[in-house]
Amino acid sequence: MIPKKNNFSNLSPVCILILAISISKCVADDVYCLESIKQSLEDPDGMLSSWDFTNKKDPSFICSFIGVECWNSEENRVMNLVLGDMRLKGNFPQGLQHCTSLVTLQLNGNQLTGTIPSHLCVMVGYLTVLDLSKNSFTGEIPESIGDCVYLNRLSLNSNQLTGRIPVEAIGRLTRLSYLNVADNELEGPVPLGVTVRSDNYANNKGLCGGPLEPCKQQQEGKVEENHEPSMFIIGLATGWVFSAIFYAFTLVFFQSPQMVVTHLANYAQFIWLKYGF
Repeated sequence: MIPKKNNFSNLSPVCILILAISISKCVADDVYCLESIKQSLEDPDGMLSSWDFTNKKDPSFICSFIGVECWNSEENRVMNLVLGDMRLKGNFPQGLQHCTSLVTLQLNGNQLTGTIPSHLCVMVGYLTVLDLSKNSFTGEIPESIGDCVYLNRLSLNSNQLTGRIPVEAIGRLTRLSYLNVADNELEGPVPLGVTVRSDNYANNKGLCGGPLEPCKQQQEGKVEENHEPSMFIIGLATGWVFSAIFYAFTLVFFQSPQMVVTHLANYAQFIWLKYGF
């Protein structure tokens, strides 16, 4: 039996060399990603002490780091980064842009400050889970969050975020099934395209709409709608009064007083039956 040829057998040496360099670069990028994250954050409890970058001969050495999950055990391709509740301090780590295969980022329960980067979805565009809750991030939720099109879960609760929720941007996240922005300082309308419990909007400055109280504009619209029937009834009643006076005035000149009373009673009964008043 003739052994099946390997798929690489048809590749030229140059193509194989380019492929090897590309794979090597990707691996180096993920290593540099973690190195830069460790350097940029304060770690008072030494939670990242296992992140030792001296053993670079092992092709999967970073996969044993605490909080790091790789795509497989044969290469240093970071899939999930779970660094929650480690009391880490600093700004959002810019080195994440080198973890190009990252799909889960959990930085919740730390002491991170500053703003959420406007280019977040350029840095880590394949995220399906983003958890930045229970930190001290400030500023607004960037409009560009709508470019993280693979997001399933977005947790931004318990920060100090201000301004409005970018409802149009959130509306572009067609895969989003969970959103939590509670315990911030947000205001304005909430997104309508995603099902969110009212608890996930709680304790903000002035959010409205959706599962919350109607927004002021919506309330004003309802008041105007409710006024329309009232104005119709007032107008109709006014017209009835003037027509009754005119009718009575006419009858005074052409009928006896008893006939006037009879005609007015019949007219009033007609109006009651037709309009209900």
